[in-house]
Amino acid sequence: MLGRGSSLTLCFANVFEGHIGHPIFHGDSERLGGDLIAPSAYYRPATHFTQISLMFGDVRIYAILLNSHVP
Repeated sequence: MLGRGSSLTLCFANVFEGHIGHPIFHGDSERLGGDLIAPSAYYRPATHFTQISLMFGDVRIYAILLNSHVP
């Protein structure tokens, strides 16, 4: 049993293509659900896109997270 808010990482990698960083996560999260897949693209210095896919019970949930800030 995982602790509250903890996760089990099955795969994590950082891949760089020029100035774009691609953090890739695959694992389980007690808080968010199982089979969590979250490939990202970080366009430096201020924009980060994440596509999220996870299982919540018997339902697959899809979401896109956009994080942007002023450096």
